Amino acid sequence: MWVLTRRFRNEIAYFYQKYSMKKLFGIWFVVVLGCSQNPDLVINGSIDTLEPTKIIRYIPDTNNQPRPYDTVVSKEGEFSFKITVDVPTLNFIMVEGQAGNFPFISEKGELQMSIETQNLTNSKVVGTLSNDDLIAFKEKSNEFGVGLNSLTTQINEARQFSDNLLVEELQKQYLQLQEEIKAYEVSLVKEKTNSYLAALMLDRMLNTKTMVPLQAKPIFSNYTSRIKNTTLGRAIEDKLNAPVSPTSIGNQAPNFTAPSPDGTLIELSQQLGKITILDFWASWCRPCRVENPNLVRAYNKLKNKGLHVVSVSLDRDKKRWIQAIQDDGLNWDHVSNLQYWRDPVAQLYKVSSIPATFILDENGVIIAKNLRGPQLEATLSRLLQ
Repeated sequence: MWVLTRRFRNEIAYFYQKYSMKKLFGIWFVVVLGCSQNPDLVINGSIDTLEPTKIIRYIPDTNNQPRPYDTVVSKEGEFSFKITVDVPTLNFIMVEGQAGNFPFISEKGELQMSIETQNLTNSKVVGTLSNDDLIAFKEKSNEFGVGLNSLTTQINEARQFSDNLLVEELQKQYLQLQEEIKAYEVSLVKEKTNSYLAALMLDRMLNTKTMVPLQAKPIFSNYTSRIKNTTLGRAIEDKLNAPVSPTSIGNQAPNFTAPSPDGTLIELSQQLGKITILDFWASWCRPCRVENPNLVRAYNKLKNKGLHVVSVSLDRDKKRWIQAIQDDGLNWDHVSNLQYWRDPVAQLYKVSSIPATFILDENGVIIAKNLRGPQLEATLSRLLQ
């Protein structure tokens, strides 16, 4: 979901401060102009303050960035929007003077909106198919999040006491919960064929590579024309018909040869284990260095079961690269062309951010991507059990 930048929030705050000296009838004049005489969507809302409060609706522009579209002012804790709707879209609500925002789906019908000014994420919107689905999804996601956070805390505590058996058991539970989350989300995108939420979820899965186009095509084909004809629906269709990336899950990992720290050429296809992690990182990348202990722990635990690691560095300075390898205890194969983002291996794998990881099976087929922390270790343990 969108989180507006501080700069953008400040610009909006300035805009409304600029017009705050207008008389109240002037504000209502703006509001009336923003309303449709024959609305497709009516939002009847309440807000937890009796003070007149500006409530701003944002819509995505052509660059998929939020822009303010219309504004209403509450009166004695109540307000309403009247909106013309061509196709469903994702909208956001902000309250002047309050941080954050919350989403709703603009589609034909009538909505009841209740705003909590001190915590906008607790606000609710109900009354149409997609918005009811959105509320149910949010509640379920919160439940899953509590479970994942609890297991992560327990795993860290068990590690502090060196209780390896408990760590393994908790990692299994973590992985099982991850699988449950995935199954829930997949069932949602399959079953909610007339819900805009399903399209949002399917688009996210394609963007994060948790579902490949080959899997998504039959799902999307069952969506109603109401969803397919939205801007998002057409974008999904374009993604499904786009040429398949050579680094998509299910594809053979592109082979390469690159120099190690001592100048020896290392070829990926000659380094494959039962499971191989291809890890893109750099000494200057703080998130990479934070993630390295998780990778070291997984490697030390599973190397005797067939886990191999090949790290590709986007460094430019050879001394810093080698020093980081030593400092972080990365005792596996390393390569780098010392060409920063122009590294040919990074370009081959279309790496645009790091850390980035590709999990390969014994035949060099990509079976997972960008796993971190407990999820990485739990997945590797399952694959190598």
